[in-house]
Parts: sequence; structure tokens; C-alpha cells
Amino acid sequence: MGVCGGAGGGDGQREGEPRAVGDDFGERARHELAGQYATCMEPVESVREPIRTRLRDGFVAEHAQQVDALRSTLVPRIRELEKRLGTVISFPAV
Repeated sequence: MGVCGGAGGGDGQREGEPRAVGDDFGERARHELAGQYATCMEPVESVREPIRTRLRDGFVAEHAQQVDALRSTLVPRIRELEKRLGTVISFPAV
């Protein structure tokens, strides 16, 4: 079967079998599976992403006053806490 429908064999490690020190077979297998998953999900995400963007933009437009209020009060407060606590918080662009 193809990448999206093939039967999986895990990372080749038998249940309960100890891993040798320095054995990176499992890590390589996970990396390969992650690539296959990304390839498999690409068509789905290509449909989802424009929908998410449209919904986000509509929400922000519909709630512009509330979003502006949050931006003018919440973000400065968070920045103040970041300085006081010595941490950094990131926000997605809207």
C-alpha cells in the first residue's frame, strides 16, 4: 500500500526488548513516519488552511472591538509580567 494506507510495523523494536545504548533506529523510524504523516495530511491541510484563515479573519472582523480591547489591555499586562517573571510569551499574528 501507499504512504497513507500502508500497514505499520512501528519502529522495529519488539515489545519489552531493551534498546542498545546509542541505538537510534527508533528515532529514525519516528522521523520517517512523521514525514509520511505530513505527506499523507498535505491534501487535507491544503483544504483546511484557507478555511481556518477565512474563519479567523471573519471572527476578528466580527469581534473587532473586543479584539482591540484585549490588545490594548491584555498584551501590555502580559509584557509587564514577562519582565517581572523573566519569561517570554509569544502570540500568533492576527
